[in-house]
Amino acid sequence: PWLKNTILNSNTDCPFELILSACQAKNEFIQDHCGGDQHLQDEIKAHYDGFVSWAWAVGHEMIEPLRFLVRPDDVELKAHHLKVHTLTILLLVTAGGVPAPVDLAAVMQQLTASLSKSSEETANANQIAREVLELKREKEETNRNRLKKLHGTAATLIKMPPPTTKKHDSMVYIV
Repeated sequence: PWLKNTILNSNTDCPFELILSACQAKNEFIQDHCGGDQHLQDEIKAHYDGFVSWAWAVGHEMIEPLRFLVRPDDVELKAHHLKVHTLTILLLVTAGGVPAPVDLAAVMQQLTASLSKSSEETANANQIAREVLELKREKEETNRNRLKKLHGTAATLIKMPPPTTKKHDSMVYIV
């Protein structure tokens, strides 16, 4: 099982990476489970050596790679579901990561309060955005209307220029 689990959990199909992962898993398994049993260690090493020979030959395209499809039965699926549920969901609930189930009415009340607060904040943000837009428009109008920047007399002369006279062709027009 240690070799099968290592291959499935390695998330790679490169034979050389699988050899390295299997070597590490073999050493860990021998250290954890064999103790001083030399016969068991020899069996594990023989199993590992067979896998290394096969993976090396696949890596050098001397033999075809082996492909298989995992089709777990209902017992395996239920065991996996229970394991995942225990390791993830229950640990989060007991560790305080996810709140324990509460009264639905209280949840709805909190949700309603949150939505109304969000609605108020959105209305305030929209009002501020309108005011900023209005200030930008006023600034653009001021920039466009350069008469506001001029002295009143100059602005009047520009708006109502004196009549132009043409005395001679070489004369300049008065504006």
